[in-house]
Amino acid sequence: SMLESERSAAQLVIEEWKRPAHGTQYFAALSASMGAMAVGAAIGYSSPASAAFRYDNTTEVITDNSTFGNLYLSKEARGWFAGSLSIGALLGCMLAGLCINNIGRKGTMLVSVVPLLSGWILIGLAQNLSMLVIGRILCGLCTGISSLVVPTYTTEFASKDIRGALGTGFQLFITVGILYAYIFGWAMDSWRLLTVVCGALGFVFLLMAAFLKESPHYLLSKGKEMQARQSMQYFRGKSYDIQQEMEELKKSLKDSSDVKVTLSDLSTPYILKPLLITLALMVFQQLAGVNAVIYNINIIFQFA
Repeated sequence: SMLESERSAAQLVIEEWKRPAHGTQYFAALSASMGAMAVGAAIGYSSPASAAFRYDNTTEVITDNSTFGNLYLSKEARGWFAGSLSIGALLGCMLAGLCINNIGRKGTMLVSVVPLLSGWILIGLAQNLSMLVIGRILCGLCTGISSLVVPTYTTEFASKDIRGALGTGFQLFITVGILYAYIFGWAMDSWRLLTVVCGALGFVFLLMAAFLKESPHYLLSKGKEMQARQSMQYFRGKSYDIQQEMEELKKSLKDSSDVKVTLSDLSTPYILKPLLITLALMVFQQLAGVNAVIYNINIIFQFA
């Protein structure tokens, strides 16, 4: 029986050695997903805020004389306020593509907080439509950047056994952020105070992201093998043997660098077909008007 217990203990040690730790991965996914929640709050903010603006039935924007007075916005002005976030998101996606390969995944997440907090400050102190729109565009920059960098970062550090679960975190936390803005928008009368509550998520994201490890995939792609190993070991746990996974990652990066891709490759059916399906899904999602509903749900219910 003693021999059997020793074998069982040895078996447990071997299984532990083969199984990656999940705690550090869950924390990293939660920290990165706080960026998605901050983005969700920015998306959901326009609905209660637009309903709180005093309505003036003119094409001009009129402001009170008081420093922090309410704003009178026309229907057209409310539309610009709500929809301008998408302009920033469009620009943010293109900017993110450059940033993630130059300053890293973690660096890009930290940088994205700058336009987000700047946007909230502008909105909170806004005296006219221009300040509101510029603030929304800045928040949109973070939206576009986060939409690319957070899922990329999460899938790169996650182990295979929980990669799918962690990959859903971005979309989940966006909806949580929208709900967050709706709940506090319902509870508060002041759209300026709501700005502080929603903007606070940006600070939380900044603090949590500051403690993240850089993606091992990015570090190895930059030739920093030692740091990549340290990062991989951190995410997998001290007792996990990362050698096989590191070799697979090296091979994957080498294969990617060896294959030269040109625009003419887009015409091949196995690339073109999934590309068109993916683009069609995104186009029809936008044409369905889901963003217009999310941005203006308070006003929709008021008029209904």
